[in-house]
This record gives sequence, C-alpha cells and structure tokens, in this order.
Amino acid sequence: MLYEIHSRENDIDVKLFDDFSLADTLQSGQTFRWKPYKDGFEGIVGNRICYISQKDDVVTFHDCTKKDFEDFWEGYFSFDTDYSQIRKSLLYDANVAKALEFCSGIHIMRQPLWETTISFIISANNNIPRISGIIERLSERFGEKIQTSDGTYYAFPTPQSLSEASIEDIHQCGAGYRDVYIKKTALAFANGEFDQDKLYALPYKEAKKYIMTLYGVGAKVADCILLFAAGKEEAFPVDIWVRKVVCGLYLGVDDAKSVPVSRIEKFAEEHFPRYRGYAQQVLFHYMRNYAEPVKREA
Repeated sequence: MLYEIHSRENDIDVKLFDDFSLADTLQSGQTFRWKPYKDGFEGIVGNRICYISQKDDVVTFHDCTKKDFEDFWEGYFSFDTDYSQIRKSLLYDANVAKALEFCSGIHIMRQPLWETTISFIISANNNIPRISGIIERLSERFGEKIQTSDGTYYAFPTPQSLSEASIEDIHQCGAGYRDVYIKKTALAFANGEFDQDKLYALPYKEAKKYIMTLYGVGAKVADCILLFAAGKEEAFPVDIWVRKVVCGLYLGVDDAKSVPVSRIEKFAEEHFPRYRGYAQQVLFHYMRNYAEPVKREA
C-alpha cells in the first residue's frame, strides 16, 4: 500500500507511506499554474481548481471528493507509483544519491497532454514567470470563465478555442514568435490530425519523433511533454541546467555549451538505463535550488 485515504468534511486527507514533497514537485519546473496559497498551493488544471496543502506525511485536497481524487489527482501526482523502488534503483549513482538527500520527495507528474504541450511550447527560450504570465493571459482570453465564492478563475483554453483564435490575438497575450506554433498545434489537436492515443501507445523513441511533428516542438520540449504528461520515463530533457549537470559532474567539461545535446543524451541513455527522467528531474531541481555542490564522480 502506497497511501490511504481519509474523508474529512469536504476534504480528502491522503496519508502517504513514502517520501513526497508537494512543494518540490510543484516547483521543479514541471507545471506552471500552481501558486503558493495559504499553507499550501492553489492550482488550475484544465477546468479543475484545487487547493492542496501538506503537513508531514499527509496531503490534504481541500473541497475535494474521494471520486475526484481517485479519478484525477491520484494519477496527476503519480501517487500510484512506488518511488521508493525508483530511488533505490538509482542509488548506484553518487550524484543522484546526494541530490536525493535534499529532494527525495519529488514525483514526476502525469499532466493532461494538451495543456502540457502548449505550456512547454511557450517555455522554449523563456523563464518561469513569463511562461506563467502568458498561460494566464491565454486562459483569461480564450478559456472558460469559472466563478466561485473565492473569486474568478479561467480554465486552460481548449484546442478548439485556440484553433479558432487569430495569430494576432494569441500574439497579444505575450506569446511572441510562439504564436504561430500555438495556433498550428491547436489546429492539429482540434481537427484530430494529432492522435493522442497513438502517442501514449508508442515506445519512447517513436513517440518523440511523433510529437516532434507538431509545429514548434523541438527535442527538449518533446522530452518535457513525454516525461511530464505521457509517462515516458526514458525522456531526458536537456536544458542549460541539465547541460551543466552532465558536463560538470560526469563528462568533465567546463564549457557546457561546447557539448552537443546528442552526446548528453547518449551518456544519459547508457548511464541511466532506467528512470533517467526521474534522475534528470532530481539533479535538475537540486542544482537549481540547493547551494551545496554535488561531488564530481572520480
């Protein structure tokens, strides 16, 4: 058993029997619509609004039913995955083992494919505050308005709504050159040209080729989508932080920009034959957020 559920008035308490950090998971670059709220985080996923908090080993989903949790949130936070076994299988690597001392509670999320695809198209050559801002403006302009007792929220736009938007209107939300990418990708999802079920069924390397047929989806964005939405644990997104990690800790190269992405991907495939996506995420979060350096392997 990985967890047990306790209903309490309008809330669901999830008692976990393994390490989990809500903060590390939500703030590790996987998602962009969660914000600190009260003693936890508030987020919008599609048209779902949720306030979640954590105290020790109990995660509370406020104003949530057991059915909502089991139908959506369990999978979204991958509570059905045994991360203790994943961590144990990676302890052969001294750097991952060290990073896990600081952020062993990270889970790889399983987010809606459409929303994740657009979010990471926006993420290219961008920073998190700007990514979040663009997503919020797109949602306010093209998403469903949701009025609650706590205020007004906006659902993430559907493929249909963005496919019907003009490139200029998308551009005005701050998307920049990504406006065309968003429009064309929305059309591919809306008219069925892109088959989500096919993507899920394909093995990792074929899935990567397939999702890169979407306009504006390069190798790094593809790997982010495959890891954070499609459950492809072999995906190893390579950004500037991951370049620094691999080059500095494993390849002995100080100038990370001089190393081709293909060399980094080859190293990852050989060094992390399983769960390399999780290894990448732990090292990425550790290097961005914790000052203590990881010792270079001999």
